[in-house]
Amino acid sequence: TKAQENDFSRIQARFNIKIPLTSANVDEVIEKRLLKKEDGAQQHLISVYKKENSHLDSLLSFSEAGVQFRGFKSAEDFANKYPFAAYQFDLFQECRRALSMHNAFQGKHSSVGERSMLGVFQQVIQQIEDKDDRTLVSFDKMYSGIKNELRGEVQASINFAAKNLDNEFALQVLKALFLVKYFGNFKTTKRNISVLMLDNIGVDLKQHEKDIEVALNTLENQSYIQRNGELYEFLTDDEKDVEQEIKNTTVDDQAVTQLLREIFYDEIIRDNKIKFLDNKQDYDFTSKIDGAILGREKELQIELITQNYSDFENTNSLMVQTMGTTGMRLVLPTDANFIKDLKMYLKTDKYVKQNSSTTNRPEVNRILHEKSQLNVQRKRNLKNLSDKLLSEANVYMNGTRHEMGSTGDGRTRVVKAFQDLVKNVYSNLRMLNDIQFTESTIRSVVNNPQDDLFGADDSTMSEAESQVFSFIIRRKNQAERTTLLDIKNQFIIKPYGWYPNAIWSIIAKLYKRGKIELKQDSNTLEDNEVVNALLNSSYHGNTLLEPQEEIDPKKIKDLKQAYKDAFDETCPHNEGKEVAKAFKEKIQGMLIEVSQLQVQV
Repeated sequence: TKAQENDFSRIQARFNIKIPLTSANVDEVIEKRLLKKEDGAQQHLISVYKKENSHLDSLLSFSEAGVQFRGFKSAEDFANKYPFAAYQFDLFQECRRALSMHNAFQGKHSSVGERSMLGVFQQVIQQIEDKDDRTLVSFDKMYSGIKNELRGEVQASINFAAKNLDNEFALQVLKALFLVKYFGNFKTTKRNISVLMLDNIGVDLKQHEKDIEVALNTLENQSYIQRNGELYEFLTDDEKDVEQEIKNTTVDDQAVTQLLREIFYDEIIRDNKIKFLDNKQDYDFTSKIDGAILGREKELQIELITQNYSDFENTNSLMVQTMGTTGMRLVLPTDANFIKDLKMYLKTDKYVKQNSSTTNRPEVNRILHEKSQLNVQRKRNLKNLSDKLLSEANVYMNGTRHEMGSTGDGRTRVVKAFQDLVKNVYSNLRMLNDIQFTESTIRSVVNNPQDDLFGADDSTMSEAESQVFSFIIRRKNQAERTTLLDIKNQFIIKPYGWYPNAIWSIIAKLYKRGKIELKQDSNTLEDNEVVNALLNSSYHGNTLLEPQEEIDPKKIKDLKQAYKDAFDETCPHNEGKEVAKAFKEKIQGMLIEVSQLQVQV
């Protein structure tokens, strides 16, 4: 029955002694039947391993990504398996099974059984029998052992490459990538591919890695393979056709900029405001990428410069252009694949959306689905790479390179640089002395007695108060009216950068000192009305600020004396306005008392 087609128990039951040849012991059979050496050769290989074992362990180790394979257990194990690497027995077995599951062989069980591995390993040995004792088997050579069992259409891409590729080493890399294509636990990073292609103990690693890179670039450029982040994948004929069509898909610069914005500003920086840590206030900024403004313009600017920028190579120009501006530039370091992968993501996304259809062949729909899934991973890789590049970006502001220490992520670098940008642009922010101004501060200033607020002997205005008062006086001398909105618009920008609650607190202090008065429709505002006008933005446009004339100190002294004489107590205030207000309140109280006496009479 269908359920019993792979059940060999009935055959095994016929024999009293059962000798299963499984993947657990197939390497032992290969060692004894194919790789057995004479005693002299065995001892020589043992001595080679003892001399080279640390080098071999490093040479044949895969990256941490994906499945990990065992190394040589001992010098004897090395000698028994030589010229094969220990990992090749298990990896080749898994690759053959994966290929079989994807219908790559002509028969259902062809080249899948453990016994067929004997033939493959024998054929590989015959290919290298004239080599010296430093030779290793590169994994691509396994391809020749299963080539005759593969279906013709599966071999088509490699046969085509054999006729058209000028780089023989690239063809070998392509064969190795074909073998591991469907074994998902093996991650085909550049490092792992480099290990697969090792063919000599004394290999020049730098040259070997350079050859690998050239081969991979050649194969990718000609659409024999595709790259997604750090992983490379062999392409079948159908996959190759789709890949080539994706590469031919056009995307405009606006789409590139939009994707850059989505990754950097929406996903990494995440906010359109950044907190200035000295005063705990949020400052908004203009987002820019490669000269393009994203959204509404603000006074402060953060611009990211990528390799896509036309003047990217002119470092001096990028720096000088920040002179005298209110922005900073973060120039991302060069990365060979960043913009390339970015455009590939956009092309794949556009192609899949345009070509998804129920009328497609099943194979095409499968490929489109896989492309879509790979593109999701490509987006994640892009975000991780973007974060890394941003964390290493050079920062320029006010015509110089801004020296910064290393940061672990891109957002931290932006936030740290932004602190200095705020200090540079808003040089008068220091006048606020890092005090945290809130709505409660405004109410407290207006409602507390003047002497509790400033002290009995403190008649000196702060630097911030002097700046605001001078601005009001200057506009008065120019016959210009000054509203709360005028004050806000003046002091919220450079070189001040003051936030609204700080500005209204300073106005409240000037009012309390008697330096200014606030009016609405010619009506002078008193304490509660002043607080309401300051905290309600709907009043800012029609609330006028007018400077009060300086009062002769002698007149204030005389009024205080009159207060003492009239009420037999000392006036607790020193500012003219407060003394007058206290005198008025006393007179009003006295008037009420007199009125009550008249009623009684």
